[in-house]
Amino acid sequence: MGGTGARAGSRPASPILPRILLHVAGILAALCLAATAQAQGTGDIVGIVLDAATSKPLPFASVGVVDTTLGASNWTLDLTSQGIDRIQAGIAGQIRAWSDSAYQNDPLVGGDDTIFVASRNSATADPTRDNKVFGVRASDGTVLWTFQDGVNGVDIIVGMPTADYARNWLYVASRAGGGGQPSLWVLSTLDGSVVKSFALGDLDTSPSQSYDGNTLYVANTAGRLYAIDLTPATPALKWASPSYMGLGSAINGFVWEDGALATFLYFSTADGRVWCIRDPGVNQPPPATPPASPQASCPWKTLVNGTGVSNLLPLDPPYAGLYVGGADGTLRRLNPASGVIETTVTVGDGTKIVGDLSTETGSEVFVPTSEGKIYKFPLPLP
Repeated sequence: MGGTGARAGSRPASPILPRILLHVAGILAALCLAATAQAQGTGDIVGIVLDAATSKPLPFASVGVVDTTLGASNWTLDLTSQGIDRIQAGIAGQIRAWSDSAYQNDPLVGGDDTIFVASRNSATADPTRDNKVFGVRASDGTVLWTFQDGVNGVDIIVGMPTADYARNWLYVASRAGGGGQPSLWVLSTLDGSVVKSFALGDLDTSPSQSYDGNTLYVANTAGRLYAIDLTPATPALKWASPSYMGLGSAINGFVWEDGALATFLYFSTADGRVWCIRDPGVNQPPPATPPASPQASCPWKTLVNGTGVSNLLPLDPPYAGLYVGGADGTLRRLNPASGVIETTVTVGDGTKIVGDLSTETGSEVFVPTSEGKIYKFPLPLP
């Protein structure tokens, strides 16, 4: 695995933690949006972390915001007047201090951080066509720019957009309005203008950039994985015809590239498999379906659980491995080289569905379940 070198565009060094932090930002934004809907008042927000082995609360391991003012906020942005009735995707952002001079000196956005808000309308006049993306000044909630496509329309946006600091581009994945509309949008983070759009079918996940920042990966709900070459001034489909790899099932979460082994891609799919494939490069045929594990090296695919798996969580040394939760109440660690399942542990009583995994430091895995509990597994797994 590995990956401690900086990515293009002065991204943070870790290949894992930036995405986790972005998800945390999205969660915090959702909490703030929920809080603004409540009446003013004070109270506590608390939670517990359970020990994976005993299912008991861990001492001194709790989550809490004490004596907070419920409903209070720094600012509130009401987008209902802009024709928006629902927001589901995580809130993405571009931090001024990490951005290039083109961003920092831009007269519209350059004085501050920008957050990006995408809609998932449900009861508007035409929710498969009237969704929008907003660039919002982070300090005061001012809408700096708005993207909408009055010709093709924009279907609902479920996955969090991805900001590309090296190019000042924003990658937005939407559904396709029945199949014909564009569904991957490359926008300028400076003004919301369209750099390029692609009609790739219904997209429900967040686009993922390669470790060097030069390729974008996204898969549609029919299980077609696409690669977008970001090196030209106008991005283009990377692989030769038919331009996609057929997986037969939708991807869960992100496509991860190995930071130490360029072109090695890892992901899980809704049919219960974990995959390792190799990106063949520009204008090459898409990757072929890999053989079943075990293999001496990538490519491979492993059937983990036929009833479904969670997102894939790859971790670097000293606890290197591919971690995945199962609908059968388990947490597994796979060998990245061979695809072999090396460790299986039961989560709780083993009867609950395991949700998407996360980590804080790379030395533990947080495992949510369908019974409303979160378990912390210290690494290495027992």
